[in-house]
Amino acid sequence: MKTEKTLLKTLLSHGINLLTAFLFVITIGLGVPASAQTSDVTPPELTGFTINPTTVDITSGNATATFTLNITDDLSGAISYQRVYLRSPSGDQYQYVYCYNISGTPLDGEWARDFTFPEHSELGTWKIYYVYLEDEVGNNSRIDADILDAMGFPTEIEIISDQDTDPPVLTNLTITPLSIDTSDGDQLLTVTVTASDNPSGIDYMRVYLRNPSGTVSQYRYLYSSDLTDGTIFDGTWQDTITIPQFSESGTWRVYSVSLRDKASNYINLYESDLQSMGLDVEIEVNSDEQDISPPELVDLDISPIFINTTKSSAYVDVSLELTDDLSGIDYGYARFISPSGGQDRYAYIRSTESDNIWEGQAFFPQYSEDGTWRISYFYMYDNTGNYINYNTSALAAMNLPVELVVVKPIQDLDGSITDPTAGGEIIDDTFGDRAKITVPPDVLTTPTDVAIDVFMDPLDLPTPSGFMAPGTRFVNIEFIPEPSFPLPAPGLTLVLPLPNPIPAGTIIQLFRVDTDTGNLVAAVGVDGLPVFGTVDEGNMSVTFTGVSHMSTLVGLVAPEIEGDIDLNGCVDREDYSILMLSIRNGEPFNSLYDLNGDGVINRADARTLVGLFTNSRGASCPP
Repeated sequence: MKTEKTLLKTLLSHGINLLTAFLFVITIGLGVPASAQTSDVTPPELTGFTINPTTVDITSGNATATFTLNITDDLSGAISYQRVYLRSPSGDQYQYVYCYNISGTPLDGEWARDFTFPEHSELGTWKIYYVYLEDEVGNNSRIDADILDAMGFPTEIEIISDQDTDPPVLTNLTITPLSIDTSDGDQLLTVTVTASDNPSGIDYMRVYLRNPSGTVSQYRYLYSSDLTDGTIFDGTWQDTITIPQFSESGTWRVYSVSLRDKASNYINLYESDLQSMGLDVEIEVNSDEQDISPPELVDLDISPIFINTTKSSAYVDVSLELTDDLSGIDYGYARFISPSGGQDRYAYIRSTESDNIWEGQAFFPQYSEDGTWRISYFYMYDNTGNYINYNTSALAAMNLPVELVVVKPIQDLDGSITDPTAGGEIIDDTFGDRAKITVPPDVLTTPTDVAIDVFMDPLDLPTPSGFMAPGTRFVNIEFIPEPSFPLPAPGLTLVLPLPNPIPAGTIIQLFRVDTDTGNLVAAVGVDGLPVFGTVDEGNMSVTFTGVSHMSTLVGLVAPEIEGDIDLNGCVDREDYSILMLSIRNGEPFNSLYDLNGDGVINRADARTLVGLFTNSRGASCPP
């Protein structure tokens, strides 16, 4: 209690009145009821795991084992497939087992897969390296062998095999032609690879080319369909690689060749390996014009930057203005990351009908984590492979938007207006009279359920110029069914809670969140004018009248308006009357009344006030 007494003395010493100071200390001491606001931030749980059989004999051909997972999830539900990752005894071979939902629901169901082990897979005890679970909003977990063992689940499967543990062997690599000119358009290079593997046979290969400066790669995968001679055990594969127009001039080289066989043995051969084999292939590329510069970002827009995933999923549009010098822009993507870092969403950027505008969409499932998401990075490629990469700080340094606010009110009903002709009052279950709505008769036309959700943490939105934050708490108000807005006169009376005490009578202006821009815009009442309220006698709530819209709302401390002597949010005849009474009574000097700044309160200030009244009328005052 000593700390509270010290705080009370400090507040009083700064001129805070006794009631306000006392209420503030009580608020700190007792705390504010925690919000029940939730989102899905918990990964799925593994409740069962079996492998049948746990011994697989592939000496005479491929054989299968059934992997079965039992999974539960709290809100969004597990995605349709989950993964089991296995490694061979040596660790050189691996397999992914994709298990699919076969029964139950995404919230409590069974995922299974009859997985085929290829003939010639490595002999011995394969280990479950980890089980990877993910839900619809992206929460995920990796459950390794130690955890599986502690849970009593299997971690091994025995493979009986005539094993193949050797990777494929590259015997030849050619590329034709060895000299090309991309001045007039794209050029094709024919890639021919000769390789062998025994006994399992080659699965696929990949050939990488890299430009002289090492900034751009072009590659091609070769599969069994590209086999032109021989067999997968000893054969020749052929396909083409495109070198785009405006590519960098100079000597391009084969950077790497990767080969994998059917038993999942693989090898990566790099430049030095190829040189030692006498397979160092160089291609001379010529071009009258070279594009070696990445695209340039001019502008970025995110819309909306405020979404509510309570009832359903939502899409966020990402629009970019970009320029490129020669080859033109190809594609890109932006990654959004959640406040905890545990969820991410991607917007894949593609062209539009406008030359310089590129657009994409990021999908946010229902129950996405609430709070402020940010663009963690953004890539954009041109047609020759040059790319730009911006992270959050780089975009922010360009004064470009990087943030997206996701709200997730719980929408527990606080009450109902059962008889619209009689109206009624709805009080929040948590904050009581500090958060309530009064509905006059005949403002609503049908029986309506009402949910009042008070946000314990302020939304990370820009405060309008000239206003002070914090004002009230952010409050989301939902009418079910939603009426037609704007509501008719006399509108609603709304009480919003304050996070900390503010002196009674302080003017507070009501704002709502514009879901298209994510900005706070002035709430307009039934009279078509901005809505102002005053702090109640208890110092912990604000009452607004004539409210015509319900959404996510917040009250902000109104800026001081020159000439607004009675602090009601506008300059009018009441202010003039107060000033003239002060002049006639010879009251002590008050700087609020010295409108011309000459240090004297007289009729010159009254004339100044009349000018202010005339200039502001219709903008901030009722008619």
